[in-house]
Amino acid sequence: MNPDFMLAEMLEQPLVMHRILSETLPAVEALVGEVGRPGRMVLTGSGDSFCAAQCGAWGLRAVLHGDMGGISSVRPLDLARYRHDLLGPDTWLVAISASGRTRRVLEAVAAARARGARILAVTDDPAGPLAVASDHLLMLCASPPEALAETDYQDPRAREYVGYHHDVPQTKTFTASVFLTYAFACTLKPRRAGEWLAALHALPRLVESILVDCADSAAAAAKAVIDAEVFIFLGSGAELPNARYGAFKMYEFVRKGLWQEMEEYCHTQYFITRAGTPVLFLADDPFSLERAGEVAPFLMDSLKARCILMTTGLPPAGFSHVVPIPAEGPRAFHPLLISLAIQRFAHALARHAGLDTSTFRGGLETERYVAGSLEIVRASRILEPGELGACTS
Repeated sequence: MNPDFMLAEMLEQPLVMHRILSETLPAVEALVGEVGRPGRMVLTGSGDSFCAAQCGAWGLRAVLHGDMGGISSVRPLDLARYRHDLLGPDTWLVAISASGRTRRVLEAVAAARARGARILAVTDDPAGPLAVASDHLLMLCASPPEALAETDYQDPRAREYVGYHHDVPQTKTFTASVFLTYAFACTLKPRRAGEWLAALHALPRLVESILVDCADSAAAAAKAVIDAEVFIFLGSGAELPNARYGAFKMYEFVRKGLWQEMEEYCHTQYFITRAGTPVLFLADDPFSLERAGEVAPFLMDSLKARCILMTTGLPPAGFSHVVPIPAEGPRAFHPLLISLAIQRFAHALARHAGLDTSTFRGGLETERYVAGSLEIVRASRILEPGELGACTS
């Protein structure tokens, strides 16, 4: 039987979280104890790491809830070239890159360095360029370091695209990145910090159970829409980053994915929703559930769309499939839990489609596209110090 590296990485996520609690959380606590609280936090990353940055920013705001202002997530190109005004001596830049080799993230680090900001690297590779360029190293603890310097690809250029334990659509590095931002939030919380840290320590066990509990319902939903041409993921508030993440998982298995804010969908992608289109609603609060319950029945009745709901709440009627996510603890952590259902859905969809879940793009022209990523992502020029922020000067 062929290995299933994506499944193995998904199931490893609780162990990764335990490693963060034992190895990285003390470093976060020491940093906060030594330096104090920042005046502003800016989170950045590319691809999945930007989804994690967005999700983390929402988590930080939800946990701190007015105890600290100036928490934002900004794409690294925007940060270095257009929004360097967000960086300054009172800023912590949380630069997220599992591989530690993403050039735009390194460029954002250079911009932060030029503006006197404190740079925190969130990465899986302690020897990668991001770790070297940063003031503080915060490990994701997701992969054996020795596995990050090699790959099984045969194409000479693809073989240079290293930095991941397995070359599959990423799950454990995304979850680790989000979980680490939650660790930051709980550490920075000046009031009731003990309660929040207790909730943080409870998350690995909850994640382990959810990965099992939502597997069948996610697989049933995936099997029902295996013939779809495009998948639309909708979320509001803290779930909008997950909608983006869901579309990204479709791309990584050569499926067309779209994401949108739930309300804005009604003004945009609604017009290209057809009979059979899967529309996946992600909801973790009563207001988004109420809105989903208004929109989905109409889509199913009038357009014959197939509406799927992934939720930590009590689902309303009017969906072709529901993936319930049994949740406990603060709602601030629920986006991480819903992302697990997205992972399960993407994995099941690939399996039902006969794709290889042990390699990127399901084995479809994998090496050609990976070699291309090296050219357009990692071979890119980083701006010189005098060029950073020049677009707004």
